[in-house]
Amino acid sequence: MKYLLFAAMLLIAPAVQAAETVPVGMAPVPVDGPAIVDVAGKALTLAAIETLPLRQSRMANPWSPDGAVWVGVRLVDLLAAQGLAGREVALRAKDNYTIRLKPADINGDEPLLATRMDGKPLDPATTGPLMLLWPAQAEKVMAKTAPDANWIWGIVEIKAANR
Repeated sequence: MKYLLFAAMLLIAPAVQAAETVPVGMAPVPVDGPAIVDVAGKALTLAAIETLPLRQSRMANPWSPDGAVWVGVRLVDLLAAQGLAGREVALRAKDNYTIRLKPADINGDEPLLATRMDGKPLDPATTGPLMLLWPAQAEKVMAKTAPDANWIWGIVEIKAANR
């Protein structure tokens, strides 16, 4: 009986594999709160970001070594919605750590701008309000065969990079 129950649970579990993102039918946060990030000079709230198509990925990474379900929007979708499609961009964290990404980086590995972990909004006191995750690189990062320098947390600004 326990094996039958286990098999049934596997059938109803979300079909999310590591290193991929899939659409998710989760509703955006119901109440608009304070602005959490400046994107191309516009203050955006979590609710505004989550009006874009939400995606999810189940993966382990340096912040959740045992694995978690991450939900957010594709970075490429947010950039397109804010007039930054095809541009080199800079993402700045609350501790001023900044990364620059070229369009080829963004389009090639489909990074996820995570807004939630295991169904809960990311806590601004720790890794929130936003994290940039790279599902296609997760296994290599966890195996320490790829760097995690572009896995940025606490994102507060996204803008066109100065040349």
